[in-house]
Amino acid sequence: MDKFLLMDFLIKLFYALVTLGFIWMTARLSDKMIGLDFKTEFEKVRHDSKALGIYFAGRLIAIAIIVSSFF
Repeated sequence: MDKFLLMDFLIKLFYALVTLGFIWMTARLSDKMIGLDFKTEFEKVRHDSKALGIYFAGRLIAIAIIVSSFF
């Protein structure tokens, strides 16, 4: 029973790491496709907390939709 639980945990951990890698890769690829320099744009919205919250929320929702369509 312990081996089964360990294997189940390792498989889920592997899936989580693959998903996080896919999310990171998707975020980077989307920035490059639209020609966005993330550091420059981040400096523009860093001082406005409302704009920063909207930016990160929109980016997270978009990536979550992309990831859910693949997995």
